Order: sequence, then C-alpha cells, then structure tokens
Amino acid sequence: NVEYRQGSGFGPVSGEHFDQIICNPPYIITPERGLVATDTPATLDDFCRILVRQAPGHLTEGGVLQMVCEWAQLEGEDWRVRLAGWFEDNGCDAWVIASGFSPIAEYATRRRAQSMAAVEPGAVSSLEHWLDYFRSQRVVGVRSGFIQLRKRSGRNWTSYTSLGGRINQQVGPEIAAGFAARDRYLQASDEEILNLQLRSHRDLQFAGEQSQRVLKSTGLPVSFAASSGVIELLSGLREPRRLMDVSDELAGAAGVAPLSARQQCCGIARELLSHGLLIVTADGK
Repeated sequence: NVEYRQGSGFGPVSGEHFDQIICNPPYIITPERGLVATDTPATLDDFCRILVRQAPGHLTEGGVLQMVCEWAQLEGEDWRVRLAGWFEDNGCDAWVIASGFSPIAEYATRRRAQSMAAVEPGAVSSLEHWLDYFRSQRVVGVRSGFIQLRKRSGRNWTSYTSLGGRINQQVGPEIAAGFAARDRYLQASDEEILNLQLRSHRDLQFAGEQSQRVLKSTGLPVSFAASSGVIELLSGLREPRRLMDVSDELAGAAGVAPLSARQQCCGIARELLSHGLLIVTADGK
C-alpha cells in the first residue's frame, strides 16, 4: 500500500491532503551544495521554513506534520521568536521540541568533516569559507530538533520544549498526551487551573547553581528553566494538593497579595502541565 513519487517539496502531491506527513528533509545548514540528501538547497534554513509554511495546505483537519530539522540562531535574536514567524497564521498548533545547540565554530567543523567524508577530496570548501558564510548571515549557532504542526480550526497555540538529554525510549504516547495537555491547559481559565488537584512528576531533578533547571529523567527528558517561584511551586506539590491552596500558602510566606500569587501560579502551572512536569490527580495518588 506504498506509493512512491519523485519530485521537489510538495510538488508531486499538489492539491492533495493527508492525515500525517513525516519529513526528514535536507536540513544541514552549509554553504556547500554537493550532497542532495543532506545539504539544504536554500540559504540557511529557508528550505525547512518553506516546507513548514507549505505543509498546512496539505493537511486534513487534525492532520499532523512531524519534521526533523535544524535552524539558525541569529545574533541578538531569540530563536523562539524567529521560529514563531514560520508558524504565523497557518491554522495549526505548533510544538517545537529542541534537542541541542552547537556554537557556529563547532557546527561548521563537524558538518564540514561529514561532507568531506562523503565526497571527493577537494570538493568541500575551507573551514574559513564556512565560517565567513555564517558570519555574513549573522549566525551564532545552530539548533536542532523536531517540529510538529497539527491542523486545527479555532484559536491555535505554539509551544516550545527543550530537552536535557537523549530520548532513549518510545515517546509516541507522551507526544499524544502532550498535545492533549496543551489543548486543555494553555487556554483554560485561571479558575479551572486553580481548582485542579496537582502533584509534581515523580522523576524530577533540579540542576544548576546560577541558572536553575528542572529535568525530567523519563520519557521525553524535558529541561525547564526554573525560577525560584517554579521550584517553590513544585516543592509544594510533592504530594497531591489543590493549586489554589499551595498558591495562598506561598503568598503568605512571601508576604504578597493572594490574587497576585494566584495569577503567577496559574501561568507557571499551565507551562508545567503542558510539559508533563505537573500531574493532575483526582484520587490523591
């Protein structure tokens, strides 16, 4: 039941729509054009950006694009803001799972060595040429990860997850649960969030000294930036409790207005719920 078609991008399926699109494009960011399977034919990450912009036009309602990708981080720009432009007004929910970052000198050295191993000697330009190319484009590093789009009518959301390690087990069910959690909690009212009974995920770890992070060691190894408020909230939810009760307790300890604390806790809880770092429980377990 497999049909093969040859062509560029979505050209061979013009006018067709699909429930799922799986894509492993030529995403390596390079000034070279020698390897069709890996070297992007466009400037920087434009080839992947164009695919992401075109994909919603080939998805059915509820259909999903899942694409392995690398994207450039430009000097002075937040990579999330740059990627948000790829998803603007596309009628899809977007979930980016970022798995790594390479400073540009490291990236150029590694990717150039891979190119040299695959082509004839002398066919790859010098390392300095690679670095000049990146400097001319204001690239300071390259991020890698997994871009997912889901076509859905209504108000769409965009979410970014950073990983703190390698994925070493099947995470399909967790991906599905992640979409469902974002659907429910990112747009839920403060009242609904405050009345949830929650507990911290059992496999959380805290890392770092100056820059604290929360790490989940099972499934998707999520790495989440942790302010003191995040750590206090997770610590207060080691056992199942209603979020409103924990929020009011933290407000009293900090000497702040309960309403202000509740608003802040709601925002933090939405993100922690969507990343699976907080668990909803109705039975005290």
